[in-house]
Amino acid sequence: APPLRGGDEGEGGICGFNCSLISIRKRVYISSAAVILILLSALSFITFQRNEVWRDRISLWSNVASGSPTKVRAFMNLGQALSEKGFYKESVDTLLKGLNLVDDGSVQREELYRELGVSYYYLKRIQDAVDAYMEGRKYAPFDAALLNNLSIALMDLGQIDEARSYIELCMSVSPGFGDAYNTAGTIYLRTVEYEKAKQSFLKAIEFNPDIPLRYWNAAITMEALGEYQMAYEYFVRYIEIEKDVVLKQEAVYRARKLAERWAR
Repeated sequence: APPLRGGDEGEGGICGFNCSLISIRKRVYISSAAVILILLSALSFITFQRNEVWRDRISLWSNVASGSPTKVRAFMNLGQALSEKGFYKESVDTLLKGLNLVDDGSVQREELYRELGVSYYYLKRIQDAVDAYMEGRKYAPFDAALLNNLSIALMDLGQIDEARSYIELCMSVSPGFGDAYNTAGTIYLRTVEYEKAKQSFLKAIEFNPDIPLRYWNAAITMEALGEYQMAYEYFVRYIEIEKDVVLKQEAVYRARKLAERWAR
């Protein structure tokens, strides 16, 4: 499971109206009707420019960060936008800038460290991701997303016992957090505790029934337990909601194989 990230929207401003207005005022020989038309055109053009910026979160938050270089929220949102587009190195650099600014109270520090950890994770700098999540926990020791992400990173480092302790802490303090159960199930698969893994995946589905991956996880766990009919049923559910054609084809293949074994 990939690490979780958060999300926040903010507002940015674009300046340009006054410049257009000054250039129009120089044209003193234009009739008042023409001036109104030009003003409306200028306003329309400025609105179009603003909409173009709003369509691209990277452009939007780059503008905000440039205009407000001491605003932590701007660097947080820019770093997140860069990460979402796959610019992980640039995201790390931006988030570190945000962390180095004077805390203005616009962003919780754990949020910055969580986003930093996500970008480190996708750069395959797993230990740096762990360090970022641990720093975040100094501000919010029981934050569910931090605990979940920390567990995933530790699992990737092969530190299964530590990963297990953090995800079980996450489930105890945030029992309604579905992602934690999916991560726990993955850990239990690693430790060959198939029944516990199955129950965790079923709990994850109960909280978030629209996520295809969880049905896949439940199906392969049931298959490992020899529960072929149930595994088949969960692969069918997976196929019904998965949008990726290639993944669906693999699930169809596995479901057919299960049906053959189940029929014997």
